[in-house]
Amino acid sequence: MINLNHADLVVAGGGLSGSRVVIHVLNRLLEAGKEAGEKPIEIVMIDRFGEFGRGIPYGKQSPSGFLLIEPAAQSTPKEFRDWLSLHYKELVHEGVHHEDRLLQAWIFRYKEQLDSGQVDELYVPRKLFGFYVERLLRQTVQLAEERNLAKVGFVTGEVTDIEPKDAGFTTRLADDSSFHSRAFVLATGCIPRSNSCGLNVNEGYIHDLYEDAYAGLEQAVAKRAKASGRKLDILIAGSNASAIEAIYFLSNRAELLSAVRSINVVSSSGYLPGGVFEGEENEALTSGGQRPSAREYIEIAARFVSEGLVTATQAKIIHIDSKADGRLYIEADGQEGEIELTADIVVNCTGAGRVNRTDSPLIRNLRARENHFKTNASLRGFQLRPDSFELEGVDNGFVIGPLLNQDALGTHVESILAVYRVAEELGNVLYQRLSETAMASKR
Repeated sequence: MINLNHADLVVAGGGLSGSRVVIHVLNRLLEAGKEAGEKPIEIVMIDRFGEFGRGIPYGKQSPSGFLLIEPAAQSTPKEFRDWLSLHYKELVHEGVHHEDRLLQAWIFRYKEQLDSGQVDELYVPRKLFGFYVERLLRQTVQLAEERNLAKVGFVTGEVTDIEPKDAGFTTRLADDSSFHSRAFVLATGCIPRSNSCGLNVNEGYIHDLYEDAYAGLEQAVAKRAKASGRKLDILIAGSNASAIEAIYFLSNRAELLSAVRSINVVSSSGYLPGGVFEGEENEALTSGGQRPSAREYIEIAARFVSEGLVTATQAKIIHIDSKADGRLYIEADGQEGEIELTADIVVNCTGAGRVNRTDSPLIRNLRARENHFKTNASLRGFQLRPDSFELEGVDNGFVIGPLLNQDALGTHVESILAVYRVAEELGNVLYQRLSETAMASKR
């Protein structure tokens, strides 16, 4: 690993967004070649979990069997679909799905389509896409370094602050290390939501499902079922994409599912992604106007609704409290006034937080630098320059991924194709900046 304390570019976040930006910058360098005396571009990528190319959605934090939320043709570039058809057997031999029974089952189920290259309508396992991006990133970096066009350092750590300096920026990490750069890209994903109720997993509250790849939910179900000696009532707070994924997670783990009596999804919409909800006749319906979801997810949720295992409540949760009997008591604002609900476990699926309501040290520190990092009107990110991904208050400071306004993406933040489009545009800008004399001087 090349560890660069001084770099031309620091990318905070090693997931899909950050990786696609780096890949595109490197590809532009490879296309242009190198002039005599020109030094290599120096890039540092920093990721909290070391999941370079994958990030949380496509890496180890995402449990086995999780799928892309749209068919491959609608959600992935053609080069990935071609690659998948050509290399899926190779992935098997390389052990990409070693001891991963859900991935094995998916490949077996769709072997005919994979063999014939008819993958456009498939909802592909996220880990396969993550493997593709990770491999592409490593290959592109290796090629650029072999030609002495770039040096890329991969650093595992949590970015806690980005401080503008006279000649660039200092990016600080939780372990007190720091990196100076002339430009930076903020690609840290969704803003973590603050834990306003103050409860934890030992009390039956799962605030972050992706912490240890759903281990909190798994442990809470097993522990509470054993302690109570009965089946459990689970309340899912919110109808974010992770809500239907939590149901799918339980459906694929028979031991956990056998310990569950009911799952109540409480949200302001009363819907699950994909339009699944409890209708007047207890039927699972879908609506094209709802957020997309994988076909397999919808099928499972619809079945559970018809069996009475999953119900939906249209309400906004106001307060959650833990009582001496070990159960959680939930106050919510329903359609006809305040209602009280109870559960053994509450799972937070309310989606991303806001700049002014988060436990993230990085976002809080950036927000304190109001002259440079101005909160946008949506409170979901920072103000950008018109028709740009550059921060309004910072030269050579850029944003990509969920921290962008949804308007800038033109679609939902999970869209892979939107990330590809933005990464290409931003990569072109960075390539120009990094190629200028002030950004990469000849020596």
